Amino acid sequence: MIEGEHDRATANARGTQGGATVGHRLRGTLKALRDHFGCPIDLDGPLVEGAAPTCGALPPSPAASLPVHVYCQLEIVAGRDPAPALPGGADAARFYARSILL
Repeated sequence: MIEGEHDRATANARGTQGGATVGHRLRGTLKALRDHFGCPIDLDGPLVEGAAPTCGALPPSPAASLPVHVYCQLEIVAGRDPAPALPGGADAARFYARSILL
């Protein structure tokens, strides 16, 4: 699966990295699913590591989406009741969370 996605991305390259980071990022995503969510995914082996080249440090991308866990936390903060009796009558955390989500 990792090798297939890497090959597809490099063949249809449109990004600045030419699709070279897709396999590496997919491997990282699968590792996160295994480590943080307990998904039964076996990623320990030379075939998995060799399926796509490992990328070094990449320059930050100006176009990025919020990670899902950040988005969910902002939803919680934005949806809470306003804090009573704050100076100026505004709840700064709620205000900024709602602004980011727009």
